[in-house]
Amino acid sequence: VVGRLDTIAVGSFFGERGPRGGALATTWRGWPVSLGAHLFSAKEGFSKSIEEKGAATSERGMELRAAWDRRWRSARLDIDGGALLEQLKSNGSFDERSLFVGAGVDGAVPRGRWSIPYSVGIDAQQGATDGGSWTR
Repeated sequence: VVGRLDTIAVGSFFGERGPRGGALATTWRGWPVSLGAHLFSAKEGFSKSIEEKGAATSERGMELRAAWDRRWRSARLDIDGGALLEQLKSNGSFDERSLFVGAGVDGAVPRGRWSIPYSVGIDAQQGATDGGSWTR
């Protein structure tokens, strides 16, 4: 973490039969809208004996995201959206592309010494996996 830029890198270098790969995520929080990117790559089960059985997998991709929030004394509003590109290789290989957006409000209603918390959110996604489109 340096000022308004947050970055983290993680990796796994397991043996022949275990998972290995890495991820790099960074977010810039210097503007009213924060901007983030996440790159990832992972492989698992790539020994010769497992490959012959078809159990090896490889996944890689990236996510780009923008988020905005507004805070008041007893409530908060969050809005975010972005895009995900992902590729999975195994027996059932596929490519996925999706766009997403979400919004949420949470807070608490004060009642004397007590307060009543609340949280409401909505999310939507649209994308394509191996040429077939979908919406959630």
